[in-house]
Amino acid sequence: MKKLLAVVLFFALIFSFAACKKDAAYGKETELQNALKDYSQVIEQELPDDLRLKVYYLDTSILTRAPLTVDNLIHFSGVNEIVIDCEHLKEHTDLLRQINTDRLTPVAEPSNLHARLCYIFETDSAGELLVVAFGGENSSVFVNGVEVAFDDIFCDVIKPFVSEDVMNDLEYIYNEKIKLNDTPEESTETQSNLQANDLPQIETSTISEEYYWEDIDTAIHRDCVMNAETAVSISDCILSQYQAEGYYVGYVPQRVEFQADPGIWVVSYWENETIPQATFSIAIRKDTAEVLRMWIGE
Repeated sequence: MKKLLAVVLFFALIFSFAACKKDAAYGKETELQNALKDYSQVIEQELPDDLRLKVYYLDTSILTRAPLTVDNLIHFSGVNEIVIDCEHLKEHTDLLRQINTDRLTPVAEPSNLHARLCYIFETDSAGELLVVAFGGENSSVFVNGVEVAFDDIFCDVIKPFVSEDVMNDLEYIYNEKIKLNDTPEESTETQSNLQANDLPQIETSTISEEYYWEDIDTAIHRDCVMNAETAVSISDCILSQYQAEGYYVGYVPQRVEFQADPGIWVVSYWENETIPQATFSIAIRKDTAEVLRMWIGE
């Protein structure tokens, strides 16, 4: 009797699990239908004259220090923007209608977005109808916030409207499915090595500061911080210590200023906002890499 009861419970659990998965899949499909509802209603009729397509993308040579949302991408200082009016869109109406729920498949496991390209269909009256953002993990795509598996239609839709160079960039980024994580693997390995206590042995000693001001024949008289990348790297190392303690979390480098006279780099951080509410700034001397000041400002 106990064995029979165990078998019944086992199959009941299996059926319950399968039912849960089915409900979850149905929920995602419903979410996708709702996300595409306004776009579908407009695109299935004669296209309104105020319909336009905006394409935002970053060149493959541009690296970002943190994943970008769609809003971050649109307001990114190095973003490229292309606008296509309705007259050109009407020539490809059948193509635009291929973005529909029948063709798209919601992903089972959600991931984070690192947007490097997105395009938006919008009208003056209705606002944004469709926002397609490339850059989900495993080459997934976000459609009005709903994550779906990559489909060729996403590239086919904009192919008639952008240059060959743009499409080459897309093919490089997405068809090759490179990771959209701008942190080089070497840096990750270096960080893990440091965390594994691979630092040189730390020794403690006492010596007069004047020792380092004495001029010696083998002294190197060159600038220490010769470019913006070095200035940001130094600032990142300093700020990361405070972020590990819970301060200035979410702040990323947003601006680098070089004051030629007297030779000072100023690196400013703030959260990903169009208008920063507060900034964390570090001033570093170009010649000695001395940190002259750290401060919070608005």
